[in-house]
Amino acid sequence: MKLKKVLLGALIASQILTATALAATDEAIEEFKKAPSLKQEVKKFKDEVKIFIMKDGEKQRVDQKMTDGLRVVGGRTCVGVRDLVNAIEEAKVEWDGTNHIVDITYAGKTISYPVGKPLMWADGKAVTIDVPAQIDPAISKTFLPIRNIAETLGFKVDWDNKAKEVVLTAGTLNEEKAEQSNLAWVTASGQKIPKPEELPKTKYGKDKTLDPNSLYKIFPKAADLTHNPDGSLTYFKGTVLEYTTQAPFKKVDNIGPRPSNWSIFTSNKNDTRVGTAIVTKGHPEYDKEMEKMERLCLNGDYSSIFSLNDNIINEYKNQYTEISKEEYKKQHKNLNRKKSSKNGLYEADFLCKSMDKIYDATGSLNISVIGYFNHETGKNLIFSYDPAYYITKDGAIIDWLDAKEYTKKYGDFIIDKVMISKASGVYFIDIPDISIKEKSNSVKYNCKTLSIGNYYSASLAN
Repeated sequence: MKLKKVLLGALIASQILTATALAATDEAIEEFKKAPSLKQEVKKFKDEVKIFIMKDGEKQRVDQKMTDGLRVVGGRTCVGVRDLVNAIEEAKVEWDGTNHIVDITYAGKTISYPVGKPLMWADGKAVTIDVPAQIDPAISKTFLPIRNIAETLGFKVDWDNKAKEVVLTAGTLNEEKAEQSNLAWVTASGQKIPKPEELPKTKYGKDKTLDPNSLYKIFPKAADLTHNPDGSLTYFKGTVLEYTTQAPFKKVDNIGPRPSNWSIFTSNKNDTRVGTAIVTKGHPEYDKEMEKMERLCLNGDYSSIFSLNDNIINEYKNQYTEISKEEYKKQHKNLNRKKSSKNGLYEADFLCKSMDKIYDATGSLNISVIGYFNHETGKNLIFSYDPAYYITKDGAIIDWLDAKEYTKKYGDFIIDKVMISKASGVYFIDIPDISIKEKSNSVKYNCKTLSIGNYYSASLAN
């Protein structure tokens, strides 16, 4: 599993803000001084985005009163600090010109951002962030990712990609944290779950990547797994680490009829095969592989979680409908190239051109979610097969390792199909729609250096 590199540079900048009493503590200032600088290019945001704040149950638009506009820094949508603070009633912003620190106070809470340092200070501790406060030299104003500021102040942030709207709802995130506080911090097997402040700080090696050895690891035991009646599996039930897998697809002996106009890149609304499979729970080979996966899980080894026996694919090859290269090329015009990730677009095209066979394997292979992975690469799902690519509801194709960057740019997306590639060919499978946002939000514990097992992880906040 590749880890995203954190690039470290240097920044010398000045800022024009009203100087008032300083809010950052001496401890925060000392931590900021130790951190390396990170300079990122500040670009103008070309599209229009409407920003609303919920008040008394109604959306109130606030972007029209913002004078600095939006920027793009490190792929994130950023807003002028002063603009956003002015839009939030009772929020205040202060500037420490000596140490180049922006302090924001709201609802009794203060967060501090050093300009050009990949840190912020909140709740009495330093927190690593991937896009630090940056100054647009053209107007000498400081910009920060809107999601980072809002969520740190306790707002829930909702992004409507179709309407191009950001909606901030006060207090909701704090309510979610309160819900988490009612969950257990000890697993059924008696393992203590450390609170974020008790975890070791992130370490960086010479190549500036996250050191896996710095992670605090918890290995699930048999008592930590709950087998549900629908076939799904719940890890660490009743704790802050609780996560429930998707129920396996419904087992069938024969797949239903394939729609004559079946499409790769657009939705097939009446395909009765979706959510069914010949090879799923109850199939000897499938059960054997799942039992092995669970056994390895309990031993802390997830090295084979991503793949089932290739013999299964070959055995049921006659159940798949072959898609000719000509048909694939014809359907390719429906691909949403604008929203596709660069890796997904390149690799998927390469595979479909180079492989001998392309198949629609809907209804044959179970492609349900059996785990969750939250690491440097972002929040990703682990399927019962190893899908290389997601095909979204609006026809884009995304390398699953690009999902984090994609959600930064477009917000939530719905997985409509997955594409897997084996030596025997490329397989497209229509699955029940999965919301990345919904799945991500189902994991309550969000920290930076906790890993469950060797790969499965409920770690690393955005």
